[in-house]
Amino acid sequence: MSRPLRIEYPGAFYHVMNRGHRREPIVVDARDNQKFISCLSRMAGQFNVLVHGYCLMTDREIPQLKELRPRPEVEEIIEDVAEHFKVTAESILERDRKRNAERAVAIYLSRELSGLSGQALGRHFGGVSGANITMRFNKVSRSLKKDKKLAKHIKSLRQKITNS
Repeated sequence: MSRPLRIEYPGAFYHVMNRGHRREPIVVDARDNQKFISCLSRMAGQFNVLVHGYCLMTDREIPQLKELRPRPEVEEIIEDVAEHFKVTAESILERDRKRNAERAVAIYLSRELSGLSGQALGRHFGGVSGANITMRFNKVSRSLKKDKKLAKHIKSLRQKITNS
């Protein structure tokens, strides 16, 4: 028998539960734990929800609530990208400069880590449209598969931003 549909209210708190197949654990080691946290963070941004806490329960552990770090501010991401690439934050915010790779990386990480919509990010990046933000994000996403150097830069920046 299926569960009845949940009644949703704006701003309400909801309890969400995941369980492995046949109630097996979904997290078995530290690597799984990192993947779980990364996926949880990505999905929270994608579905525009705020995760107040989570709990991983197994048969051998005492449940322990853990709090995710607050989302980084777009300005913080821009500063970190500027510092990493040794450019100014102003050069990242320049709209009309062609082939501004640093700007594309800042847009990509802002969209991935801040949880803001494309339209809101467009306001941070000089009033560009949400569609422009999405196009830049998708272009960097495709480039990551081919460009190992870019992937290394983004991995390093993501670690710096999420661990600061």
